Amino acid sequence: MFACNYYDFYLFGFLKSVSSRPSVNEWVDNVIVKKGYCPHKKQLLQETAKKREVQKKPLNIGLGKQFIRYAICGGIATAVDFIAFFLLVWFVFPALQPDDIMVRFLGISVVEVDEALRARHFLYACAGAFVVSNLCAYLLNLFFVFEGGRHKRWLEALLFYGVSLGSTGAGVALGWGLIHFVGLGTTWSALSKIACSVLVNFAGRKWIVFKS
Repeated sequence: MFACNYYDFYLFGFLKSVSSRPSVNEWVDNVIVKKGYCPHKKQLLQETAKKREVQKKPLNIGLGKQFIRYAICGGIATAVDFIAFFLLVWFVFPALQPDDIMVRFLGISVVEVDEALRARHFLYACAGAFVVSNLCAYLLNLFFVFEGGRHKRWLEALLFYGVSLGSTGAGVALGWGLIHFVGLGTTWSALSKIACSVLVNFAGRKWIVFKS
């Protein structure tokens, strides 16, 4: 058994504390073990490695359970989207009318604007709510539904937003086509749009954005 060289041991500890690169930390750990600065370090490293392996294990859930989790997270993100949209059209981009159902329900006072400005503000609020709700959806999907790591984090987030935009476009196109070419009712077309968006989102996030 080697005696602990505390000077070197603390020096290596300092290197680990100031470095965020896994390769440097791994090199320091290997040196500590090989030189015998702290014999129990090897056992600690082995225990840490086992914990990391457990953390790296993918979500062992079936497709059905995964879709249920996805649907629940989607419901939460939808609620966030609605709340963010309402707050934006109330405080930031005025677009509420006195006879609006939410205005009457909450009993609030609003600033009236002309129809052209209301339409523009509606689009601005939709864009803002899209960013906020998809950030919420991304975090929920990352921690509770799928496994991250297929791409770098910034690219993963960018692809997530891209898939969301693509699914929205696909759903709108389907709904428009059902009305224009098939003559389907508006409500059924809207429901078809939602179903299409949900499925495209799930497939894109599962096989493009995340690992599984």
